[in-house]
Amino acid sequence: MSRIGERFRLAAFLVVLAMASTASLALDLVVLRDGSELRGTVVSLDRGRLVLDRDDGKRESIDRIDVRRIEFGEVDAPPIKARVIVNEGDDEVRLFLDGKEFAQPAELEAGWFDISPLLQEGANQISAEVRNEAGTWSYRWTLEVGSDRHVFSCGLRGRTGCNNAGAEGTERGTMPAGRAWVFVKRRAGEAKLQVEAE
Repeated sequence: MSRIGERFRLAAFLVVLAMASTASLALDLVVLRDGSELRGTVVSLDRGRLVLDRDDGKRESIDRIDVRRIEFGEVDAPPIKARVIVNEGDDEVRLFLDGKEFAQPAELEAGWFDISPLLQEGANQISAEVRNEAGTWSYRWTLEVGSDRHVFSCGLRGRTGCNNAGAEGTERGTMPAGRAWVFVKRRAGEAKLQVEAE
């Protein structure tokens, strides 16, 4: 056999091996009345028979009366991805997850901050506030959830203050700087972004 043929066989073997290892994550378990266990994929099930594609490659038809229980395997969903970054804040931008600050401003300004492990199942509120002690105030921060990205921005640092919602951009104290919701379904590997109007 030529070297190309050997490489092709090796590549085909590796593909089959990868498929088999992926499939093994989602195998169903069929426990028979005698206590024996069979692993594979349940292809069909009715009142009379269960058809199982076994993990050894054989197809087996089993009388339904001989089956004690079936445990269906689940494929792990892809992990959700969500991250934030504070691009600029005049004087300072703080971010909150469900009302609790989750990182210091310096961490958020240093680069992307992964919030994926912090998100709970269901609705998660991400909000920001900007603190101003002197001069004008402005903010710019980015929230990325999966392939969706939203930039929250108002004013330009050192140039013009934020004038959203009747603000003049010279107020002192703490002002809201954007809010969004991230809806998480971990079992489905889903995270969706919904931005509140600024």
